[in-house]
Amino acid sequence: MRYPLTKPLVRCYWEKLDLEKRWHDLRHTFGTRLYRETKDIHLVQRAMNHSDVQTTMRYVHTDHSDVQEAMEKLHNKVANLHQIEQMKNKEDPKFLR
Repeated sequence: MRYPLTKPLVRCYWEKLDLEKRWHDLRHTFGTRLYRETKDIHLVQRAMNHSDVQTTMRYVHTDHSDVQEAMEKLHNKVANLHQIEQMKNKEDPKFLR
């Protein structure tokens, strides 16, 4: 037999845990962790059952390390492309004298 997971039942057990956190705080934690794992705001939106992505963005908390990590990845890609281009130019000079 399955028992429905109702709001009053969840609230009852939540209060018994006495965690000094609101139930709603878990939605912020869930949204933030899912976004950090997937980097897909629309997936998080669907998982949280939000009709508007702006609502989801209020739940997802990022810090500067996310921005720094993304910028470093971009820098490394550009640097690698530049290095590959330089190697190609050495192998196949455009102008022969």
